[in-house]
Order: sequence, then structure tokens, then C-alpha cells
Amino acid sequence: MVHIVMPKKKPEKTHDLVIRPDRQSVRVGLGSLPASVLQAGDEAIRAFLEFFTATIRNKNTRAAYARAVGQFLRWCEGRGLGLRQIEPITVASYIETHPGSAPTV
Repeated sequence: MVHIVMPKKKPEKTHDLVIRPDRQSVRVGLGSLPASVLQAGDEAIRAFLEFFTATIRNKNTRAAYARAVGQFLRWCEGRGLGLRQIEPITVASYIETHPGSAPTV
């Protein structure tokens, strides 16, 4: 079982979730878990959190990825898509609706 505890003090920009899977604490730079991840259950929550904590060590990169994933999942939720309904064509459709940022060169 995964226990999620919000810290008492909220930092200026984003707050960390304190994740306590199996009595271990890990800090994750996420404000909250996306609804579709929560609805998918404990296994999905654990996989989501492990991805952000075990594979992305830089906190700024982790925060940027978390924002991007959150935006994508909210887009999916707005179209009635749950986590298990997302397919590669869903990602392609999302990307087509978001042209990206302007070149910096």
C-alpha cells in the first residue's frame, strides 16, 4: 500500500508529496497525483511514483516532466479517457494539438 502525506509547510512554487511505500519516504516534486492515476489503483500509483523518483534524479527535470504529464493526463481526462485507454494514437493526437514552444535560436 502507498501512503501519500502532504507536508505541513507549502514551499513557494510547488510542494512535495511525501511518499511512504513500505515505510520508506521519498520526496517527489509533484503537487498532487493526476486523478486518472489515483483511479487506476495502488499499482498505477506505485509505477507512476517510481518512474518520477527512480528514473529522474534532477529535481528541475522531474518537475518539468511532472507538469507535462499532468497536462497530458488532464487533456485525456477531459476527453473521458482513463489511464488504461491511452494508446499511442492518443499521444499523437495530443502532440498535434500542441505545436510546442517557439524556437529559441
